[in-house]
This record gives sequence, C-alpha cells and structure tokens, in this order.
Amino acid sequence: MEQNPGGKAKISRDSVISDVLAGTIVAASNLALAAGFTAVIFQGDLQAGFSTGMWSILVSMIVIGMVVGLLTTLRPVVAGGPDTAVVAVLSLLAGSISSSMMASGAEIASVVTHVLMAITLMAALYGLLIWTLGILGWSRALRFVPFPLIGGFLAATGALLLKGSPEIVLGTHISLETLPLFSGGDMAHQLWFMFAYFFLLVVAHHMTKSSFMMPISFLVAVAICHLAILLGLFDGSNWFVSAANGLHAWTPVAAIRAGQIDWAVIFEAFPEIVTCILVGLFSLVVRISTIEAMRRESADIDHELRIYGLANLLAVPAGAMPGGILFSSSRLIQVAGYRTPLCYFVTASLLLLIVAFGADLSPFLPKPVLGGLLLYLGYTMSIEASRIVFRQSTLNVLLAFAIFVSCLQFGFIVGAIFGILCACLLFAIDCGRTGVVRHHSTRADVSGGTEWPSNVEEHIRKIGRGIHIYELSGFIFFGSSEQLFENIRSSILGQSSPPVSFIVLDLGMVTGFDGAAMNTMLKLQGFAD
Repeated sequence: MEQNPGGKAKISRDSVISDVLAGTIVAASNLALAAGFTAVIFQGDLQAGFSTGMWSILVSMIVIGMVVGLLTTLRPVVAGGPDTAVVAVLSLLAGSISSSMMASGAEIASVVTHVLMAITLMAALYGLLIWTLGILGWSRALRFVPFPLIGGFLAATGALLLKGSPEIVLGTHISLETLPLFSGGDMAHQLWFMFAYFFLLVVAHHMTKSSFMMPISFLVAVAICHLAILLGLFDGSNWFVSAANGLHAWTPVAAIRAGQIDWAVIFEAFPEIVTCILVGLFSLVVRISTIEAMRRESADIDHELRIYGLANLLAVPAGAMPGGILFSSSRLIQVAGYRTPLCYFVTASLLLLIVAFGADLSPFLPKPVLGGLLLYLGYTMSIEASRIVFRQSTLNVLLAFAIFVSCLQFGFIVGAIFGILCACLLFAIDCGRTGVVRHHSTRADVSGGTEWPSNVEEHIRKIGRGIHIYELSGFIFFGSSEQLFENIRSSILGQSSPPVSFIVLDLGMVTGFDGAAMNTMLKLQGFAD
C-alpha cells in the first residue's frame, strides 16, 4: 500500500501481482485439500457422492473463506472446509449412516443424500454454537482445554488418517484378505506410488519449511502419473477418482422440500453429529491458539468465534460443509506473498469458476497421490500431537495415551468426556496437594491488631501456643478442604503442652467454597467438641 498526495491509500502494482500469485497458489492448495478430504469422507460405497461432496467443500471454502478472511483479527488466515480433525469424525458419521442404511437395502443415492444432510445439520448446529459462545463472551472457558486432551485428539485424528489413506487406493477396508494386493498387479503399483509420494513429502517436510512444497509436489506427482501412464508403465484405467468427472450441486432446502429425507435416520446419527460439533469446537480453539503462538500475536477469541459462527451459518443454506481454519493453507498464504485482502478475492474467484462450470477434476485426482497426501497429513498430525504431549509430565503423557486409545476404541465423544473428567480429577489432586492454607501461626508468634493492657497481653502470649491461626486463601473445595481438616487435626493431636484451646480461621482471602467444604467444617466442629 502507498499513500497518494491526498492521503488516501492506493494499491501498488507489485502488491496486486503478489496477491494474484498468492491467491492462485492458495486456490490450488485448497483444491488439493478439498479432494483429499472428500475422498476420506466419501470412501468405499459412498464414492458415488464424491462430486457432490467436493462441491460442498469448495462452497464452504468460498463463502467461509471470504467472510473470515475479511473479518478475522489473525489476518492472513485461510478458512473454509473442515480441517483434518473434523474430516476424520465426519468420515465416521458418514460410515455410520451408510452402514445402517445399506443394511436396510437403501439405494446409494439416498444414502449419499442423508450423509450430506447430516453434515449440513452438523454445520448449522456448529455455527450456531460457536456464534452463541462468541456473543455471550464465554470463549475464555475454552482456553482451558487440557493439553492431554488436545494431544490425544490430534494423535487419534492422525491415526485415523494413516489408516484411511491406503483404503482410498484399495477402495475397501484394510484386512488380512487385502494384503496380497501389495504383491503385484495394478493395485500394487498404486500402493507403491502412494508410499513413494508420502516418503517424498516427509523428506521435503524435514528439508524445507516452504509452504510451496505441498501444492508444487501435488502437481508434480499428478504430472508423473499421467507421464507414466502415457509411456505405458501403468495401466491407468483405475488410477483416478472417476466420481470427480463433474461437480454436482447439493441444495439441502430442495432435498427437504422434495421429501427425500428420512429424519429418523438423521436422529439416529445424532450422537455422531454431536461428536463432530465438539471436535470442531476443540479444533478451532486449538488452531487459533497455535497461530497466536506461531506469530506471537493475540486474537480476540470472542470475535473469532462470532465470525466463524456467522460464516458457517451463511454458508449452510448453500449446502456448504462446516468450516474452520485450514492450517496448511494459512501457513501457505503467509509465505506466498499475501499483501492485501485482494488475495482472498482471487482465491474465491478461482474456486467459484470451478464450482460454477462443474469442471471435470478427475484428471487432477489420482488416487495414489490423494492417498499419499492423506498419509502425510496423518503423519504431520501425529508429529504435532507428540510435540504437544511430550512437553508435559509423565502423568500427562499417560493420560494423553489413554485418551488416544479411548477415541479410537469408543469414539471421540467418549474420549473427550473421559479426558475432561481425568483432567478435572488431576487438577483437584494438584490443588488439594497445594492446599488453601496461606499462613499458619500461633498467637504467641503474632500480635493482634488490638492494644491490650500489658498484663493481658502477657497472659495471652503465655497461653498463645494454644491458639492456632490459619490464614486461608482461594477456593475451598472437596480436595483442599479435606487436607485442611487433616492439618488442623494433626496440630491438635500433636500438641499436648499446652493443649490447643482455640482454632481461628481467617477467611478474608477465600473466594468461595463448595458443599464438601461445608461438610468438612461441620466435621471439624464435631472433632473440636
């Protein structure tokens, strides 16, 4: 930006060129992410819904990306479709609906419609929740998400991505029966290409910190696929996502009016929908905090929740998926040359052209490349989880591992509840160990605020060792109150000459107490009697 003689800011030519290039690069990165995320959600029997699912994710990248990009306090940041954590649980939601409907003999088109409706409903509830939290100013409570829970969530998400990536190539779940596919044939070529691309991404990740690495490597890998097929090295007949040969619009309002939705199926999947909402909320808060730490900036998190909620609510009628921060694209836009919000308009315009004209994207979506990209995303999620967890104490590491196992075995909602309960219990134990006694003394050691005649003061000091004074501070609850009782009890029983005659509790710095503290006081009164 430059200042003209009139004092108004004008955009320089270099700034425009930089924003156009940056916006183009981010659009290519978002396109690759959209393809990969769609492949995770719509896999197996749901591959027929790939073109509609990708349309939905691209719409969320356009609408949510523009609203957040123009209003955020953490600019530049790229928002849009679901991030990796939400994608992982959305795939579980899609799988749950698919298995129940397919078992009852439903057609695949109807299954896809119900999966999309469940995701749309989740996006609406998610947007409403985070918008309400921002309006009420309750975001501060979200800052206290325990680190073991964050680490366990990230590790579980990474594990699901690592497991699901080969299934994109195989088109089925991994089992002992599918292992012979690695030995030979066209499927083996796809699998080895996938692992080679993943290995290349990992090496590049450790050798360079450039965010250009992912979009450039993706385009190069796609070009190598086409060249190898052209030279006859591979068959190529089953190498591309055939369902992406034209995007199809998803309009939830039209589906509801046409009576295509069996709401009993959606209601049955409500636990998974709630899980997706909670994971989306946790993931958004964690990513905002991560960007703050990386850039050494402070965000107005209430404002952030309001604009992300508003953006999701605006995108839902258009059939968009829930949107949060796209972490890799947010890192990319920062180094790709972002100067002004023009960059967001360029990215949105390019994606809008693809959505509006229903371009055939299948030549750009080789299944081995998508599988390798998702393996890499799972790998980076696992690395991020290990960095968070292993900075903590041994007890927190064990708790994070327990949350990780719970998420994989019983689902993310069970893992979240288990993690929060364990974190609260550890907090209570730590606070109970610290105690609420700020200072303990006897009347012989301190003088009161009142002047007494010398003979009275001498008598008080003579019997002062029998008068114990406890200055308390903080919140007295079930953990700390029991330790307070034990401290007083041990003082009374441990002093016989002179015996303890009075216990004085100074509550001037106590901020509050719970019912357990009242029970402890009654127990202390009974013991004194």
